Amino acid sequence: MFHKSKSGNICQPKPLCLETLKFFIPSLLLLTIALGIHYAVIVHEQNLLIAQEESLKVEQTRKKLEQKILRMQADTLRFAELVGHQTEKMVTNRDAIARQFSHIMAFKPQYMQVRFLSSDGAEKVRLERTINGVSRQLNHLLQDKSHRRYFQEGIVLQPGTVYLSPLDLNVEWHSPQPEKLTMRMATPVSADNGETVGLLVINYDGVALLKELLSVFEDTQKPSTPFGTFRLVINSVTVEFTRLDDQKIQFTLLESEEDSSETKLSSKRLNGPDGGQLWQPEERLTTYSSLSPLDGIANSSWWVSHTIVTGRIQKTSTVFFGNLPLYIALLIILGVVSCLQAGHRLAVRQVQDEHLHQLTHIVELSPSAIMLTDSDARIFYTNAAFTQLTGYQSSEVKGYTPGFLQSSTANLEQYGKLWDTLKQGKPWHGEFHNRRKDGSLFWEAALIFPIRHPWSRETCYVAIKQDISNEKALQEKLKQETLVRFHQEQLVKIGRMANMIAHDLRNPLTSIKISLQMAQRRAQNSVDQPSRHDTLWGLALNQVEYMERILDDILNYSSQGQLHVQNLDTNMLLSRIIDEMQETLRKAGVTVNWSLAPQLPTMVADPARLRQVFQNLLNNALQATESTRGERFIGIETRFGLKNESPYLMVTITNNGKQMDCHTKNHAFEPFFTTRAKGTGLGLAIVKKQVDRHGGQVTIDSLNGIVQVCVVLPLCPTSEILTESSDRSGNALMYAVNEEL
Repeated sequence: MFHKSKSGNICQPKPLCLETLKFFIPSLLLLTIALGIHYAVIVHEQNLLIAQEESLKVEQTRKKLEQKILRMQADTLRFAELVGHQTEKMVTNRDAIARQFSHIMAFKPQYMQVRFLSSDGAEKVRLERTINGVSRQLNHLLQDKSHRRYFQEGIVLQPGTVYLSPLDLNVEWHSPQPEKLTMRMATPVSADNGETVGLLVINYDGVALLKELLSVFEDTQKPSTPFGTFRLVINSVTVEFTRLDDQKIQFTLLESEEDSSETKLSSKRLNGPDGGQLWQPEERLTTYSSLSPLDGIANSSWWVSHTIVTGRIQKTSTVFFGNLPLYIALLIILGVVSCLQAGHRLAVRQVQDEHLHQLTHIVELSPSAIMLTDSDARIFYTNAAFTQLTGYQSSEVKGYTPGFLQSSTANLEQYGKLWDTLKQGKPWHGEFHNRRKDGSLFWEAALIFPIRHPWSRETCYVAIKQDISNEKALQEKLKQETLVRFHQEQLVKIGRMANMIAHDLRNPLTSIKISLQMAQRRAQNSVDQPSRHDTLWGLALNQVEYMERILDDILNYSSQGQLHVQNLDTNMLLSRIIDEMQETLRKAGVTVNWSLAPQLPTMVADPARLRQVFQNLLNNALQATESTRGERFIGIETRFGLKNESPYLMVTITNNGKQMDCHTKNHAFEPFFTTRAKGTGLGLAIVKKQVDRHGGQVTIDSLNGIVQVCVVLPLCPTSEILTESSDRSGNALMYAVNEEL
């Protein structure tokens, strides 16, 4: 059978055969299991039939033996009663008794011997059956049987009871007689006055008895059927009967159960329940049953058992192979169905392979990076776009987890939420800031979702990624431009407000200040309470000066102007500022700790702007130490360094004033943010603004009781920085107050 794919190619026979075997072999295995179960059912049914048949035969044998022994008992008791009435005649005329015994034995062919023993065990009369008929033993050949077990146990019995011996060989003159298997039954003989005068003993032909019992096991319809082995167990004596090939019955007398492995195995079962069956090796079945002859009066353990070779395998095989045509038909149907199923599956697989090939081609050529991982998040596939995005070849990343792409800015909380979402079977959308093979950073938008196999329940994860570094850069640029625009709008508003203040407040404040100064001079020249007047005018002048400082801060922040750069000695600038503040520091009790780097190179900067930066920082440090108890100090440190082969100068100003919390540190450089009751909140904002204009950076930190402000400035700012700061200042002050004000 051949199938054509969409492309017109014919499916090769070899794949078809393989597909057929994939379906045929499991189906054949199932069929074999079904046949095995069918065979086991047939074996079980045959076992039940054989076991039921054997149980029925053994039960019939048991009942037949019990009935035979009961008839023997009745005959023995009637015989003993007859002898008891003739005890006086027996003493005077033994011949009459012998004739009576002979007459009875003529009608009882199963009687082998009939004897009358005196109360001391001596034989008085004995008749036995021979080949020529019934003969009487001569008086001089009569024996003393007082030592025999049947006499010792029988003479002490109560009248009306009998003694039943096991089957054994008849013993004459202390010599066992082969071929004479005997069962003895004895009963005491009582006179008319009730006195025990002797013992009547009858020997029964055991072989004839058992042959009559064995007729139950002979199959008259099938003479060739195996007879098996019949056993009669009385106490420890076992008699086995087996039919030979010439149809003759052979018996074996076993005096001890150890004499035969069969007897030993059966004995283990005979010590248990009253009957049952035992399967033995070589397909042998032993069925056994107990009986109580004379309703237990015999006081002995009697068992009958029958062992046969069942031939159940042969019987089962006959039945099983009788259904062989049906099995062959099923096998042919199975082969045809397997071939049809294989052809269908092969055609479906070819269509699926074509679709898979198309999908694989699409994935490989996809502009989005695609990555597949197993359930342990280990990569086993990446497409070409992944290599283009990260710089890693597919062979380099197989077996690794995607974590090797993480940059130092990775958000661990984001990864926790990612796995929580995937474990719920839901897709996850997000962005990663990862690192390429060459060390460069990039942004990617990722869609990750789980795929669970329908049979193995294994889960793999698919990640579809797209480079959004340009979008992120545009967003960041837009954000910066928005912040700049917002800042410029603030400057415009501040400029307008400063313009209003300059026109509306500067001139009145100047007039007030002049008037207060004139009034203070007059008060000093007055003789009426000069000190008190001088204090009041001084307070008023201080408030006016405070208002002027607020106005100066607003004007300084809103008006930038162009930077006038020149070579500047930073150590000298800091020394001059400290000298000017020396008196104020002395009055405040603040110690200045210097750590100025020697031979510090000059830098290109605007001295006036940097003076304003350091002056604001030192004033803030002085104000921060006001709440300090004990020693108060301000530290100044200058240092030279290189970063990316660009020289820079670092100025660090520290103080042991009030510590800053996270909120204060995060908003310290924002305009109008202040933690003091008095102040505009523009001091640090002016510092950051001027440092930024010089292309530098300023940071603030608070740790271990020390507040530290670090200013990093390039030794030589680029012309682009200076031009850009100048352009920004011009645009921002479009509506600002004129600097000359």
